[in-house]
This record gives sequence, structure tokens and C-alpha cells, in this order.
Amino acid sequence: MGEQRVNRCLITAERVWDGRAPEPVREGFVRIEGELITAVGRRADLGADAARDTPHIDLPGATLLPGLVNGHVHMALSGSDTPIRDYRREARAGDAALAVRAVRNLRSAVESGVTTVRDLGTVDEVATATGSATRATPPPRSASPSAARSATAPTGSNSCSAAAI
Repeated sequence: MGEQRVNRCLITAERVWDGRAPEPVREGFVRIEGELITAVGRRADLGADAARDTPHIDLPGATLLPGLVNGHVHMALSGSDTPIRDYRREARAGDAALAVRAVRNLRSAVESGVTTVRDLGTVDEVATATGSATRATPPPRSASPSAARSATAPTGSNSCSAAAI
């Protein structure tokens, strides 16, 4: 049976930090509607109906944090000791080879908690191909210097499951 997609989701955790307050909220919640976080606060302020009427993930003992932002990435560069040499070799193989590297790098970023990247230097054709190739799995949002591009999951793909967080 496939994963059920929902438009609303409630996540509760022992601690929720919004990235602005000096301390996390104890026994907190995050409410998601569509692709937006619509509320962050104390679980006690939710009311009984909110948790009952919305798909819910409880994360006991966990701290829920906002995604990380990496403001300086080069999606098509390797992480080796010779990134320029690797890039030149892959560039000779064509934009598709560079796009494969960029997709791998974006997936690695997501696995590390990064939700947004600002790419500095990937050529437009590779950035476009990377955005297209990553539509099936939610990568970080991505922008190249020449034009902003969104590489996010299609509208309505939010799911209240462990895979969503």
C-alpha cells in the first residue's frame, strides 16, 4: 500500500527550536499545511481537536530544528582533493555528467539536514537538468547566481510520515 499524501501534518517533539528564540520550546509542535509551516508553539496551546483532526508524528526525546541553509555551494564540484581536475574531466563528458554529480551533492546535503542551497558557479544547463532530475525526491531549494530555481517536490507531495522530516 502506498504512502498516503496529506495537506496538513502536525509534528510534536520534546523540544522545538524555531531558529530565532534563544531556547527551544519545551513540549512543542510544528504544524504544516501544504508546503508551509503555519504554526510553531507549545503543545499545550494546541487544543484537543488539533491533534485529533490532523495526521500526527510524535518525536519523544527529540529536538526539532529548522533546516540548514548553505549559502555557498558548487553543486557540480566533487569533494575530492582535486575538485577542479574532476570538474574538467566530467565537463568533457558533458552536462549530463555534471548534473549527475550535482544531484549526488544535493542528496548528500539533504541527508545532512540542508534544506536550501545557493549555488555559485554551476552553468545554467546543468542547474536546470539538476532541478529536473531531483523532482522525484525533495532536495534542497536551489538557486544559481544567474536565475533563481526551485528544486522542490511537486505541490501536494507533503506527507505526514517519518520520510517527511
